[in-house]
Amino acid sequence: MNLTDRLREFLLRQKPKADSLLFLLSLLALSVFASNEIMAIHPGIIPLDSAQWTAIQLTSRVGIWICFIAYLGLYGLVSEKPWNFVRDHLVEILICVAWFPQQSHVSLLHDLTNLMSLDTVQLVGTLANGFLVVRHVVRNLGKHPIIVTGSAYLFVIITASELLVKVEPQTFHTLFDAVWYSMATTTTVGYGDIVPHSYLGRCIGMGLMVSGISLAGALIGIVSQLMQRRLGQQDDKKETNELRAKLELEQNKNERLLQALEKDNELKAQVAEALSKLPRG
Repeated sequence: MNLTDRLREFLLRQKPKADSLLFLLSLLALSVFASNEIMAIHPGIIPLDSAQWTAIQLTSRVGIWICFIAYLGLYGLVSEKPWNFVRDHLVEILICVAWFPQQSHVSLLHDLTNLMSLDTVQLVGTLANGFLVVRHVVRNLGKHPIIVTGSAYLFVIITASELLVKVEPQTFHTLFDAVWYSMATTTTVGYGDIVPHSYLGRCIGMGLMVSGISLAGALIGIVSQLMQRRLGQQDDKKETNELRAKLELEQNKNERLLQALEKDNELKAQVAEALSKLPRG
């Protein structure tokens, strides 16, 4: 066995751990993104000045990006079928391309194309991180429908909200405003205090209505079913306890009857013995 085969065998053994590491890195990437959104709404909520926070953010992004590059490089190098590897790791490749480290307007790559701005490319990378997190949850917790459906619903809400902030910033000033609209739409509450007005914004809203409402309905249905099952189990447990109590009561009665019969038999035996000792005639 040569060095390449040994390296391939070692990397394949470590593949589950490597996938879990990418999952954690994507969670960290989403945390960085969420922190930026919170800082935009409440600038003083984190006790750091702008320069310190920017340095921490850039360091985190560089570390995440390098780990994804290393993952693709190592496993792509030992892959026996490169095209299959590319097909199976499109999300990771998209993260490496679109979610590259940046600091304000200074970045490693300013614009990938003339058609997409840097902010749009970064948004695509952020959504790719979110999709990777959802995919990992679905693969590892597929037996728990509420977690799977909830993760998919959350991904739809965040994706639609980010797109709304991007295409219609004059209406959705912050991500929270867009999330508020998305939640009100998917739950069919529809307050109407914030609504998209542009063509693209309304298209996103229609897509949110179709996909989000179905997921929200499925999630509510699963929760209701679990609650009914839980209440049914409690009712069954209550009935079982009542039956057990009745059986114990009947058992105690039978035991008392048996004890009374034993005493009666003992008395009869004593009477018979006393009669047998009496003189005859």
